[in-house]
Amino acid sequence: MKVEEGTDCACVCHHRAPFICSPFSHSLSHSIPSGVRVAIGIAATADLALKVVALRRALKRGDKGWVVPLAVLNSLGVLPAIYLSTHPRANPHNESK
Repeated sequence: MKVEEGTDCACVCHHRAPFICSPFSHSLSHSIPSGVRVAIGIAATADLALKVVALRRALKRGDKGWVVPLAVLNSLGVLPAIYLSTHPRANPHNESK
């Protein structure tokens, strides 16, 4: 539906804007509870941290077969955790924390 300038659109947030109002024109953050957003943020941060550590270890060990899957697959930390648990540090004294 076309919203005329200065009139309310029929959406939930009741903004005033001269554009076509559609379900895809609004941010999803209005409908996601803050606790869920925090949980998603924590999961994304943990996934990124695991991915970085696993990629770093794979590159140092020369495990080239793991680099692309670790970098590309979005697995919520599952694939990096599998790699880190099955491929221990080659020399823990040389790998900085």
